[in-house]
Amino acid sequence: AGLAGTAYYIRDPNNPLDQPNSPLPQGEFEIPLVLFDRAFFTDGELNFPRTSTNVKNAYWQAGDGANAILVNGKVWPNLNVQRRQYRFRTLAIGNGRLFNVTLDNAGTLVPFTIIGSDGGYLPAPQTVTTVALATTERADMLVDFSQFPAGTQIIMRNAGATPAETLGTIMRF
Repeated sequence: AGLAGTAYYIRDPNNPLDQPNSPLPQGEFEIPLVLFDRAFFTDGELNFPRTSTNVKNAYWQAGDGANAILVNGKVWPNLNVQRRQYRFRTLAIGNGRLFNVTLDNAGTLVPFTIIGSDGGYLPAPQTVTTVALATTERADMLVDFSQFPAGTQIIMRNAGATPAETLGTIMRF
């Protein structure tokens, strides 16, 4: 009924960035973020189409009526982070939603660095304030939380999605 599988990493044994002594965040500071949207009834039950006008697949239809964003299977989660750099291995798996990922610090966009995408590592890191991810697209993101005082709330948003309170909010750090 639309559940997501487990994310896993494929590492190149010949690439220095994929080695244990890499300068990139590893271990508890390298986190998969699998983004998707779903619809729920008010009692929390998954509202997945039970019938469809689609002849080829009775359980799929365009416009699924999603009303929540999930990350790693949790609706609008919170991730407590330390004041340091993190690596987020981000994958969009929504049924048809485009994610325009931004980081919001009380109305100010927080820059982050993209080091990789579907094709692997980029030739050079790119500092951005948004990245667009369509279904099955990936972004390997570095986010530095060391610049923020303890207790600061950074919201990962889906810029431009409406309603902003539900489909425009991805998660909180």
